[in-house]
Formats: sequence, structure tokens, C-alpha cells
Amino acid sequence: ARMMRLILESYGIPEALYSDRYSIFRSVKSGTQSQFGRMMNDLGIKMIFANSSQAKGRVERYNGTAQLRLPNDIVRFKIPHDYDVLNGWFNKSYRKYLNLKFSFPVNDPRDAFKEVPDDFDYSKAFRCIYDRKMKNDMFSMGNDLYSAVNSDGQVIHFNQKQPVNVYRDVFNDEIYIERYGKHYTCVKVGERKRDEIYEVSNQKQLQGVLNEIRRQKK
Repeated sequence: ARMMRLILESYGIPEALYSDRYSIFRSVKSGTQSQFGRMMNDLGIKMIFANSSQAKGRVERYNGTAQLRLPNDIVRFKIPHDYDVLNGWFNKSYRKYLNLKFSFPVNDPRDAFKEVPDDFDYSKAFRCIYDRKMKNDMFSMGNDLYSAVNSDGQVIHFNQKQPVNVYRDVFNDEIYIERYGKHYTCVKVGERKRDEIYEVSNQKQLQGVLNEIRRQKK
């Protein structure tokens, strides 16, 4: 999502995205849209999948060239070994340097990018959506329990088992719910109870575990 934001800010919205079948782009098991695939669909970007590495050979060869050069160029250009510094340098300077060095003039000069609207909201475009059901004004995300709160920190009440769309902003990781046009941040309020898992090596240990389970039930 951060890479696509750079593309949108630099060039505009592309007509299509040509990629492999990695699970980020497409669900491996069902072939359905991934979270990222849904974001691209909402932006009107068509997803084109390559069936093999050979089907996108130019990209693979370029990636190999860039990856081999990068460590040496970091030393040559005396870039500090800090993630944020390296990330900024790569996207603002080094990317342009590589494009000038290895790119070729295009056969068709017409621009295939659409202009990004002035009021475009990147956080609305790049967010994950999860279907959840409320239970006692809470929903689960992983092993954590969350509740939606208003600006005063008061918990928002929902009907029992009411389905909701939960959003996660990919840029700042905020978890929130939109309800009747209002934005409610969600805060962690607890953790899900996990079933205890026992391991035994012999019949005696098994009997001891069974006895412990019976005592807990009492």
C-alpha cells in the first residue's frame, strides 16, 4: 500500500497492475480478492496475474540488477544504515537514479495514468476491512478484544451479534468503525480466552491432566 501511494503521488492512478500470484495480491487457496486486491478494485485498477516468473521476465531481471547494485551503492553514496534514512533516500533519490540509468523510451507516449483528485483521501483508499459481529459491545481481532469509543472515551453500544465493518488504516494502524457517518476509534479492552493445551508423555500424566480438568469444572 505504501508503494502504491508513492506511485499515485508521483504519477497518478494506473490502469492495471501486473504481478505474480503472491498472496498479497490474490488469495492462494480460493483465488478471491485479498485486502490489497480489494483496494486496487476500489481504485479502478485492474489486476493482471503472471502464471510464472518467465511471464514477467523484464521485471525479474531488473529486480535482480537493482538488488545486486543496492548494497554497493549504499556504501558508494555513503548512506547511513538507518531504515528511515534508507527508505527516504531510495524513494526520493535512488529510484530516480536507477530509472535514468536503466529505463528506455516508451513506444507509446500517451499517459496511462489517471489524475488523482485533489480531495483524494489516501487513508480511505488504503485500509483493510474486516467483517465482525459485536458481542457485549466488543469484537475480536486476533487474540485481542476491542470496543468502539466516542471522543469522550465512552463505549458505543451495539445490538448483540450486530454485524459491523471494522477498518484498519494501513498507514497508522488505527482500528475504527464508521457508523451513521461518524468515525469511532476502537481501543483494546481485553484478550480472548484461549483454550488450554496440555501435553503428556505417558498414561500417568494423562490421568493427572484429566483429574485437573475435573477439579476446574467443579
